[in-house]
Parts: sequence; C-alpha cells; structure tokens
Amino acid sequence: MTLLCLSAEVSKGQTFSKELFMNPPINYWPRPLWFWNNISVTGEGIVRQMQAFRDQCGYGGFGIVPFMENFKPEYLSDDYFRMYGIVLAEAKKLDLTMSLYDEYGFPSGSAGAFSNGDGIPRFQLKFPEQTIKRLDKVEEEVSGPLYYEKKIPAGKLMGVVAMDIISMRRIDLTNKVLDGFLKWKVPLGKWKIMIFSCVEDGNPGVDYLCPEYVRNFIEMTHEA
Repeated sequence: MTLLCLSAEVSKGQTFSKELFMNPPINYWPRPLWFWNNISVTGEGIVRQMQAFRDQCGYGGFGIVPFMENFKPEYLSDDYFRMYGIVLAEAKKLDLTMSLYDEYGFPSGSAGAFSNGDGIPRFQLKFPEQTIKRLDKVEEEVSGPLYYEKKIPAGKLMGVVAMDIISMRRIDLTNKVLDGFLKWKVPLGKWKIMIFSCVEDGNPGVDYLCPEYVRNFIEMTHEA
C-alpha cells in the first residue's frame, strides 16, 4: 500500500504530550490508500479486512483506489456503490475515517481509461466534446513582396501572426482570414507566418482548463 498522509486536528482542549504521541487516538492513525487491486471485491472481504486493518495494522481509515483492468464490480456501477456503502457502514461501526479518492487508475480525469484502469473512456463516452485539447502551430517562411494565400488547418482558429525574421516585428493577421483561407499581401522582407489552432488531442481525459467540463467530471465521479 501507498500511504496517504492526512492531517488531523487536535481536539478542543487537548494538548500534545509524550503519552499522546506514543498512544494517539484513532483519528491520528495512518490512513493509507486501499488498493482494490485487480480483483473482485466482496462485502465479506471488505468487513474482514477493515477489522484486521484497524486491529492488527493500526490504520485509522482509508482512501479507496479501484485498480487494474480486472477489478470488479465495474467502476461507478450500482454494485460498485453497494460495495462503497458497505465500507462506509463498517467505517462508522469501527470509528474509521474515510477519504475520497477520485479516480480509477492514474492520472485523474478519464474515469478509467488511463494507466491502471480498465481502459474504458467513461468520461469521453459521456462527454466526447469535453476532452483534452492542444494548441497546434503551422508555420512557413516566405520572402516578400508577394501575395500569400493558405488554407487554415482544421480546428478552432486561435490566431495568425507574421513575424519579420530580421527585426522580430510581429503583425496580427487573424483578421486576414476569410472563408477558411489566410490572404495577405506580404511586405518586402523575410517573414515567418504562424497559424495557431486548438484541436482535439485524442486524450480521453477531461479538458482540465475548462471549469464547466471539470464540473461535469466531478459530478460523474466525486459527486456520484
């Protein structure tokens, strides 16, 4: 297990002491990540392990981590939440503190598609337009004077810039785009023309830079 270090508040009126350090109350005990590792989790196994973890290992709570492709029950299914409910009931009985871990596998953001999940892109399937984007640049060097025309690449156009290669002077050409084409009378000199477009990355994770999309991911995972 990987230990998840969580802070615990000192109870009102309680002071630190050598005795408290040697025999801390359960709210100070370690709370590790509990990997449900590549196995079918059962209610009986949950109750048995939680009791042993507290009494034999001195753990004061857990953060559950579904892990690997053969984990069952299926992540976010009714049976999954039934297992979670058994955990919460047992934690209350044993006076353990549960910490919410937000994902199936690593990193967070896909609801199972990334490393150590089951490869199912749950977020992408539900919100296909809300996954990670990237900024692409297409550039070309030209020598003026000449008339320049180029088709704008696919994606959402973010901007077009021309830079004088010698002086580094830059000109915003975004307003020179019409009907999907950049049209510009290039002045005398050597220029680098750069077109920036926002495109779908193909990554199944949530677009972390959009608050609305992140709220949808949180609703799908944490809030559920």
